[in-house]
Amino acid sequence: MSELFSLKEILHMIVVAVPTAYITAVLAFRKYRTEKWWDKRAQCYCDTISALNEIIVVCDAFIDEKVHGVTLRKADRELLEAKYKKSKEFCFTQINIGKLLMSDKAHEILSGFEQELFKFETNSDQTVIKEAVREVTEGHLNAFIPIARSDLGANPLFRGFFQ
Repeated sequence: MSELFSLKEILHMIVVAVPTAYITAVLAFRKYRTEKWWDKRAQCYCDTISALNEIIVVCDAFIDEKVHGVTLRKADRELLEAKYKKSKEFCFTQINIGKLLMSDKAHEILSGFEQELFKFETNSDQTVIKEAVREVTEGHLNAFIPIARSDLGANPLFRGFFQ
């Protein structure tokens, strides 16, 4: 009787296939989790940078109004104030989230940013506040971006090399 596969060959295939399939599945799942974690970290950094940038843009608009005489309508002013408040609160929220997703150095920068902003809340001159907040925000943003880039492994020097 001629069989297509002998029992010995079938056992050999199973012994090889099952561990190989298991190892492949474990490695694929590990890679998936790593990529998802990296995506979450990248999104956290991007959202934080975006919020810091929004604070700078809003401060610039208020500074332009007071220093350069640019006129803002009441609706525009209210929109800018809402954006400023939302971005500031978002940055403060990111301090807690950042403890999980960001590097320690990035977390320190955000914590320092929060402490600096609280210093300006007691001043009554809004122009002085916005100028100071803008300067502090830009300083922290300039310190934050290289850390985010390093933490995510995004080196702009090699950008064109791998594309």
